[in-house]
Amino acid sequence: ARHVEVTMADGSVEVVENDALILATGSRVAELPGLSFDHTHILSSDDALQLDRVPQRLIIVGGGVIGCEMAFIYRAFGAQVTVVEGQDRLLPMPSMDADVSTLLQREMKKRRIACELGRTLKDVRVEDGVVRATLTASPFVDKPTPAQQKEVPVEADMVLVTVGRCPATEGLGLAEAGIGTDRRGWVVVDDALKTSLPEVYAIGDLLGPSRVMLAHVAAMEGLCVVESLCGKPRAMRYDAVPSGVFTSPEVGSVGLSEQQAREQGLDVRCVTFQMRELGKAQAMGELPGFFKLVAAADGGRLLGAHIVGAHASDLVAEAALGVANGLTLEQVAHTIHAHPTLAEGLYEAALLAQEA
Repeated sequence: ARHVEVTMADGSVEVVENDALILATGSRVAELPGLSFDHTHILSSDDALQLDRVPQRLIIVGGGVIGCEMAFIYRAFGAQVTVVEGQDRLLPMPSMDADVSTLLQREMKKRRIACELGRTLKDVRVEDGVVRATLTASPFVDKPTPAQQKEVPVEADMVLVTVGRCPATEGLGLAEAGIGTDRRGWVVVDDALKTSLPEVYAIGDLLGPSRVMLAHVAAMEGLCVVESLCGKPRAMRYDAVPSGVFTSPEVGSVGLSEQQAREQGLDVRCVTFQMRELGKAQAMGELPGFFKLVAAADGGRLLGAHIVGAHASDLVAEAALGVANGLTLEQVAHTIHAHPTLAEGLYEAALLAQEA
């Protein structure tokens, strides 16, 4: 636990002694059976950032954050894009409000991005430089529709696989050192981010989806560990983590979705204010989107906020401050927001809730 072997640039190995160790090796792209990366026709998200040409036809397997972002990017470059998602909606994460998924699917349709929900690919093969496969019903949908069950042959120049991540732990010697992992290989830590070895900590993607796999979360986890090591213990909070999805339009989200809140048995009220009602959105020509606030029915404490539209990833910071500090809708509505701005959308949504 107190020693790490370091391979130097010249190939020599040195043993470095430490008082504390933070593991932060992150994650790497995950592969699907039958969709192994060849980095030419079957691509990972890493490959998609290094292409020297835009494919005429691109199939994206996975309608999560990366898949949706890449769909809008490559459609803007001129590719014909089809998104194949095994669940029944885009961005199928519990923390992402279903209304966000609905709007994003509508915006894809406007841009002629094909969206195949509740579907998956089978019999994927590369023939004469073309990827051929069959669209079929997804095993993740309980009751597929006749349209989803229909098997359809498809072709593309490239298939981009964006189905998740796996831990980047090769060569660390976790098992030999006695550091505990779960069945998928993610490092297990306690509330102080300590592993099963004394003074060995882990942060970031290495902790897996049971935490939150975002760069700014990893940075805050690192700060919490370092402050604790310096004698100022600070617990890492995951209940008010803002996330940004860089689609067109953007998505910003923090806290509970409406579905999460109701599944937890909370009595909530939700209010939505449309982006197009803002003067600045009109002036910018950025009309699609909304501000949705999820609050406790009793007292109006802000539990979650979901923003779609221009600069949503920036606007969500104010909502994160509100969720983290237990602010109420009344407090947001009584806070003066500059005009004309997009941030007024949060004020207007809170004001609507007060008037309801």
